[in-house]
Amino acid sequence: MLREKIYCDILNKEGLAAPRATFAKVYINDKYWGLYLVDESIDKVFLKSRFDDDRGNLFKGEPMATFVYYGNEPSKYWNKDTLSSNTKKNDWTDLVKFVKLINDSTLTDEEFVRKLETNFNLDKCIRAWAINNLIGNIDAYNMFYPHNFFVYHDSTTMKWNWISLDGNYAFAAWNPVMTLPQLERLDILVPDSVPYKDPRPLLDRTLGHNKTIQRRYLAYTAELLRKYFNEETMNRTIDSLSLRIRVAVYADVNKMYSNTDFDTNLSSTIGDPLDPGNFIPGLKSFIAARRKSVLDQIEDLNKKLEQ
Repeated sequence: MLREKIYCDILNKEGLAAPRATFAKVYINDKYWGLYLVDESIDKVFLKSRFDDDRGNLFKGEPMATFVYYGNEPSKYWNKDTLSSNTKKNDWTDLVKFVKLINDSTLTDEEFVRKLETNFNLDKCIRAWAINNLIGNIDAYNMFYPHNFFVYHDSTTMKWNWISLDGNYAFAAWNPVMTLPQLERLDILVPDSVPYKDPRPLLDRTLGHNKTIQRRYLAYTAELLRKYFNEETMNRTIDSLSLRIRVAVYADVNKMYSNTDFDTNLSSTIGDPLDPGNFIPGLKSFIAARRKSVLDQIEDLNKKLEQ
């Protein structure tokens, strides 16, 4: 009940494009059906509120949007991305041009950063990626699978913007391949041993190999650790939200877990932490272990980047 709410709240506090989320007690024919999380829709109202523009092309990264370049024919991308606005016009040329830039191997690292930033709000994107990584939101482009995002081409600034969503797997809620200790120690730049093995050029050419972007990303990560991912702040958030919803959770007879499980999982892992897919990390315990691993990684990576 808390994972996606905390994820969305942090993104919004950072001024990043993401749905707002709240809780709703749902009744059917005056009978209490249970407590649900309500997410804001990514639509024209959302675009106008975040970018002051709703006329550009909005693409959803589904089912597997990799940013691999398949040539100039838009139809090559139809089974990777979904056009979610201006569908009558159905013009994909801006997306194809953006993907072509991402895959331009003639550019040096410095030229790539300059050109990418001219066309893309890079800093906000990598901030969102850092939050995905820190909070263990594994079902995301820079984590296990290249989906669960939108990109929006602002028609006034002519820049692309990253929109995050779907944080129900935050705090490493479920995964098919890794133990809990492996999840806690995930690579802060590009997680290895993930289920998806095919190329992801936007990730590979930024956090994967570009030292300028890596340095910037590590600085953002350290900042996020101080602001949100310290134990005092995170534990206070978890305690406050759980207190707010506990009565409604307890009263929900249709939920798929017990009241004891709800309370236990705020702090402690449920299930076998060494059996992938059969455990749910505790919120507080996961953040404490993840924070320690990330701090060690930042120190090591900064030393390597200085060499």
